[in-house]
Amino acid sequence: LVVPPIRERGDDVLALADRILERIARELGRTELELSRESRQALLAHHWPGNVRELRNVLERVAL
Repeated sequence: LVVPPIRERGDDVLALADRILERIARELGRTELELSRESRQALLAHHWPGNVRELRNVLERVAL
């Protein structure tokens, strides 16, 4: 099973970010967290040298 890094998955980063934010909101006991249009554009523009764990870390820091 080959899973490409998120930098090669185009708009999938937004779907991943939405799902990760849902989980973070539940973990923090918060209501729904939503990315602004500008934030979504920044996620798409970022090169993402790491993996999904890097995306989660970024979103978790923003949520806190």
